Amino acid sequence: MGSSASSPHANAAGSPPLYVALQDERFPEARSSDFAGVLPPMWQGLPEHHSPGSNALRMFPLNVEDLSVKRCKANADIFLVTLGHTVGLYNRSRCEVAFVLLSMTGPVSVLCGTAKVENNCTIATVRCLPGATVAVATNVEAPALVRLQVFATHPAAADPLLAALLRDSPPQLTALRARLREASGGDAAAAVAHCVASGTPFTDLAFPAQWTGVWRRSGRDGEAHRSAAPDLFGRGISPMQVVQGDSGDSWLVGAIAALAESPALVRGLFHSPNGGSDVAARERRVGVYHVHVFVRGWPLTLVLDGFLPYSGSAPTYCKNPNAPDVLWMALLEKACAKLSGGYDALTAGDPLAALELFTGCPTYRYDTLFSSVAGSRLFFERVTALVERGILVLLNTPVTAEEAADALEYEQAGLPLGHTFVVLETVVNATARVGEPICLVRVRNCAGNALQWRGKWRHDGVNWSRYPPLAVDCRRPAQPGKAGDEDHSSFWVSWMEARRFFVGCGVCYRLPRSTRHRISGRFDGAVPSVCLHLSDGAEVEVGFSLELLAADADGAPPCRPILLSLYQLGAGKALFEVRLNSCDDPGIPCGDFTYVQHHRVSLFCGLLPEMGPYLLVPRVLAAPGAAGPPTPFALTMWTPAAGSALRSRFYTLPASCLAPQGDGTIAPEVLQPTTATYAVAAPDRPLGAELQGAGLGPVD
Repeated sequence: MGSSASSPHANAAGSPPLYVALQDERFPEARSSDFAGVLPPMWQGLPEHHSPGSNALRMFPLNVEDLSVKRCKANADIFLVTLGHTVGLYNRSRCEVAFVLLSMTGPVSVLCGTAKVENNCTIATVRCLPGATVAVATNVEAPALVRLQVFATHPAAADPLLAALLRDSPPQLTALRARLREASGGDAAAAVAHCVASGTPFTDLAFPAQWTGVWRRSGRDGEAHRSAAPDLFGRGISPMQVVQGDSGDSWLVGAIAALAESPALVRGLFHSPNGGSDVAARERRVGVYHVHVFVRGWPLTLVLDGFLPYSGSAPTYCKNPNAPDVLWMALLEKACAKLSGGYDALTAGDPLAALELFTGCPTYRYDTLFSSVAGSRLFFERVTALVERGILVLLNTPVTAEEAADALEYEQAGLPLGHTFVVLETVVNATARVGEPICLVRVRNCAGNALQWRGKWRHDGVNWSRYPPLAVDCRRPAQPGKAGDEDHSSFWVSWMEARRFFVGCGVCYRLPRSTRHRISGRFDGAVPSVCLHLSDGAEVEVGFSLELLAADADGAPPCRPILLSLYQLGAGKALFEVRLNSCDDPGIPCGDFTYVQHHRVSLFCGLLPEMGPYLLVPRVLAAPGAAGPPTPFALTMWTPAAGSALRSRFYTLPASCLAPQGDGTIAPEVLQPTTATYAVAAPDRPLGAELQGAGLGPVD
């Protein structure tokens, strides 16, 4: 199981969690497979294990000098385990629940059971499930065991918590899948229909098989709540609900938190393709969830079940720590795990790749420009313009201490390594007393408390009183110690500090509240089967993307020299003249014909009515008369969802107009009307059914 490097003395809040020990080789596989190989937090981060005693499981670290194991004299199955200043109990039995009375001297912090302190002696009653290790106390200074007594036991089969655990453990999942596969013939849609009709818990027949811990359905998705839909979104969606858990996928968790900056976008990812909210509620009662993604250019709907790896009472991986039964963030992570081959495959990645997966929008990295001294102020203005347009801008810290110039400096500054920060807004003070204007950015990271930031513009910093206008613009009190209007999930960083601590900057070119139009086409040699003729009566911001496609979502898309050319036919003009061409940067199109060797190019710009109509031409560099099978592509257009009367008509062009460079003009009379297959998605909704037509009407 992939886990973060937790402290050996990690604490667990709330009710005592259940942690299941590693398999004992002396027990048959069939029996021990009821339990998963999950280490409790106080043992996590210790990669090697062995048996410290002939009667204990192989679950403790090698070369740990302060490890001790003590067996309860009256019960051969109960062990007291001490590692440093942490004390735990292990129940070796596989068939009995034990209630243990533990008495110790010395100051402790009790984690579980009922406890009281009498004469400097802590007395705790601990419930030990079979095969489980329970942390009892931490910060135990010179512990001295006074008493270890098992005062009651009862069969595991009669224990309700253990029964629920075993019901949802991998063997039961395997049995459920076998029955569901037999009832549905292995078809996912038939499996969903069968479970909804019969009330049978749904299990994903296609999720990669792996041993990742105890698998359970969430508390509100369990049998006790069968009459109600599960708590998918809780009381609302917020980036601060997202916590990484015991995994190494901070890149993915950061992207999921960034998506939560637009709650409507997150909700749109879970729309059921089978009907409205009533249908979705019935599906979710049996644990059916649909997540809409884009894989290699293809829109894809993933079907997931509600089973998640659990450690104790909360999901092991991405979760809401204050509401473990809220599932949206855990299901987005599970969708990526399904596509990647399991949770273990999520240990490294780029948050921009995750944003492309969930939004289908182009992304671009500006790491070099971000770190460039020459372009520092210009790039700040670029970031400001992007954020004001509602486009998502991310900053990231170095992944490892080796990549950071000074890891201690990051720790002292209160910035976690390997995490993603969303830029929320920027402020410039042009009336600074001396020197250059002060440029600030407000950022948010779901992994930590913003009050930990110790930079020059921290919450309690003196700079706010030195520059009152900035304090007003940033909603900060001019006097330290007084409350401001901003939330404590975000903090302000000077642009100089941002370029010092952050090593990368990425942008997801998603126009907020935009309608997506996806037109299917193909290249026959260099000739596209469809071009877009655009006209509008008002100024409008649009985005275009050309994406080469594989034969299906399982194949790798081809990489070819491709280009998008936008022509305009102004008033009084006889020819379409090239206005802009795509390049590697979606946000800065150029005038030159710059082909990019890739499977995707994009172009974002504004359209002016007096310069139109416009003609968008997809291009691929191909040898004249080159033979070969057609290359399918998707041409995507993003337009404002309201206030636009943009019309698009489909045309074809002769090969003579598609020379690699040409003279930059196209005669209107050579355009030939055609039809194409297209689909439309309203803002924050998945693509609708495919249609056939001669063009796209005005956007409502």
